[in-house]
Amino acid sequence: MSHFPYPRSSLVAALLSVIVLLACTACGRDDDARDAGGAGTADSALAESETLPPYEVVDVAGSGAIVGRVTLGSPPPGDTTYTAGDSAAAFCGPSRRVPLVNGRGDYVRDVVIWLADARSGKRLPIERRYELTNSDCMLEPRVQATVEGGMLNVRNADRSAHRTIFLRGRDTVASVRETEAGQVVPTEKPLLRHGLVSVHSDRYPWSRAWIRVFDHPYFAVTNRDGIFTIDSVPPGKYELVMWEPRLGTRAMEVHVDSAKDSRLDLSF
Repeated sequence: MSHFPYPRSSLVAALLSVIVLLACTACGRDDDARDAGGAGTADSALAESETLPPYEVVDVAGSGAIVGRVTLGSPPPGDTTYTAGDSAAAFCGPSRRVPLVNGRGDYVRDVVIWLADARSGKRLPIERRYELTNSDCMLEPRVQATVEGGMLNVRNADRSAHRTIFLRGRDTVASVRETEAGQVVPTEKPLLRHGLVSVHSDRYPWSRAWIRVFDHPYFAVTNRDGIFTIDSVPPGKYELVMWEPRLGTRAMEVHVDSAKDSRLDLSF
């Protein structure tokens, strides 16, 4: 992990200004959570926000930032091989091998990081148009985070027909059918309220995606090097949650100091 953008010496100093209490809410890998799309206890944190006051936009003086990287602290789970039905196999092949965890080396991509109890601060993003694409019989991006009230453009880059299904728990909230390459179907239904939306194709069992919808702007998704940034955070103490569809959830307490970067090394 020599490519981490912050020198190790600075991490030691940063620990003096950042208290991270590793209160694991889903230790280890939960097979039931994996099968259900990894909802697990992360959604309990979101459910608790129903009882919190609505998010309020305020002037943020002396804001700080949370910057870090997520790595895999133990060997990753094995890949999964899916088998398609006869009608789907003609275009996409009879099977597809899919890694359970994405990233580069020990770095974990597609981890959603957020502040569960952030109830005031910077403005929500003005641009609220998002995209999900059927490409090579896969859904891209695999994981994304949005704010509620947005519009999702569902694209088809394949010659194959697709029906993309959006679920909250077991309830279908939207179903988008596309029959030819180049089609774009907008839908706002999956993004109407905060929470976890799981997405799948009715033809290709390996084609899955997850969308986390938030009612505040303090969230991020790790890139292929496991790096994330949450900026313009009002100084204070927060519950930080990290979630990945196959690895589950972890939560911890963080302190953000005025006009400083809180730098974190996190791991599953």
